[in-house]
Amino acid sequence: MKYLKILITILLVLFPTISESALYIYCFDSYMLALLFSILGIYFIKENKPLYSIISIIITLSLYQAYISVTITGVFILYIIELLDNKNDYKKFIKNLIIIFIGLVSYFILLKLGLLILCKELATYKGASSFGINTILSLPKSIINSYIDYYSFFFKENIIFNNYYLRNIINILLYLLLLIIIISKTIKLNKNNIPFLIIVLLLYPIATNIMNLIACETRINLVTGIGFVMLYILLIILTEKYTNKNIIKNTSIILLLLLSYTYLLSNNGTFMSKEETHNNYYFTLSEYLYKASTLEDYNEDLPYMFNDIIRFEAPSLKASNGCLAKNYETFDNYLGIQSTYYFAKRFIGKKVYVVEKDIYDEIIKKDEFIEMKVGEVKIIDNVIVIKNSENNLQ
Repeated sequence: MKYLKILITILLVLFPTISESALYIYCFDSYMLALLFSILGIYFIKENKPLYSIISIIITLSLYQAYISVTITGVFILYIIELLDNKNDYKKFIKNLIIIFIGLVSYFILLKLGLLILCKELATYKGASSFGINTILSLPKSIINSYIDYYSFFFKENIIFNNYYLRNIINILLYLLLLIIIISKTIKLNKNNIPFLIIVLLLYPIATNIMNLIACETRINLVTGIGFVMLYILLIILTEKYTNKNIIKNTSIILLLLLSYTYLLSNNGTFMSKEETHNNYYFTLSEYLYKASTLEDYNEDLPYMFNDIIRFEAPSLKASNGCLAKNYETFDNYLGIQSTYYFAKRFIGKKVYVVEKDIYDEIIKKDEFIEMKVGEVKIIDNVIVIKNSENNLQ
């Protein structure tokens, strides 16, 4: 049905993982290509073309590992539909999971070979750079985290802000519709198939949050949570396939459109928050640089020392998605202070050389610095010192 394609398109385009990923403009094209090949991985599995599926999985993982959750969740959805159709080729389901596992292992083998040939080492990033005994030992904790993160996305505030737009209530209603459809079909199922359906539904959150198992040192966030959208796609498929009652179908469509509208609003809230944070950083830094230029012994070649990053909470934060909008303009560490140089050069047209951490550590211990008030600018030991916070970085 054409309207279903339109509904899925609207939901996918507005899904906050996409908008949050778009803020990483330097790799957004790779993210979207990963999404394409993750879907192709499902398509080739459905069409019984395992080699093409393995290739798609390898490409997906090469572009962005988090999007493998789409392929795995898609395989679960195919099996759920098969069970609700009163079929149960569980051997095929296991075979499909093995295909994904082969793709995963093949990716890591090719990755290691490539690094060996090029004499390179892979940067360690949240445990995703390694896949081995530590991954297996961490499975119990990773599985528990998968269920916690699954619940958090739909009903809590730590992965995405839900309360402001009443998304938690919308999700409860969508879950109720999904359960009504599944239970109504379960009544007519072969009793031998019901345990399989229960098991696959219980394992579904693990498939969605598979990155908790792969990258065992991290947790799912909104950027890596693309698999969450698959639940809504499952609802759309089941609603169209198994529902004859217009009230359920129409209610499902209305709720999904309403959910998509909240995503539109919170995406805009995120972009507004990032813009407000950027503008605050620009004007605050400009003010400090102006104060420095008015000092009696000012010299434009003198290095700078900020005792803290410039912190700011955007007024529109509560209306955002609540992921990247919470971040400051820079990293919350000394590297964030040093990045002042690049910001000032790009947006203000001024070279602001920042002292190294060892000089920073010496200056913050001096009485002259300790006696400074927040917002004060002073030259100490031929360094332009700006005390922009009571907080000193460790």
